Amino acid sequence: MGMVKDGHALGFHNYRGDFNLILRAAMRLEPDRTGGCFCAADVTTGVPIALGICGEVLEEKHPKYVAFAQEKPRRLATHPDHLTSQESSDSAKEMYPGAIRTPEYLLAFSGFSGEMDEAMMIEYALMRHMITYGEAEEIARRSRNGKWQTLRQEILNLKSAVPSRDPI
Repeated sequence: MGMVKDGHALGFHNYRGDFNLILRAAMRLEPDRTGGCFCAADVTTGVPIALGICGEVLEEKHPKYVAFAQEKPRRLATHPDHLTSQESSDSAKEMYPGAIRTPEYLLAFSGFSGEMDEAMMIEYALMRHMITYGEAEEIARRSRNGKWQTLRQEILNLKSAVPSRDPI
């Protein structure tokens, strides 16, 4: 299982810790969604380096989310001038948004709306210092992603929330 070993060596085994807050915020914004599939891929080839399920995914949706999470970076790799898979999306061909380009990796998620999948990847890349805030803004601008700033605000809301003192 080279993919798991390589992903571990690159630190993607820790993505769940960083990703948990992003996932919780996305679930608050799109409450009918509960999880999906994350993929980090080679920036040149789009070949997966790390792949994993985040949150809760219904068994019948699992194969679809895994397939889309791998298709998005593979497609983005074939368009080196694109920053996101939104730029080559075509819903009639089941080619959806949700992947972004960073200098070192292509990051993708599948499980929420395409725009939210992409917003989650922008925020993840920013949190992991893979891109700057200015680069995040450029990615969102080029793909006309209106959900990224909303997601950022929801993350701030979660961070500032005071835990309940009510007994469970």
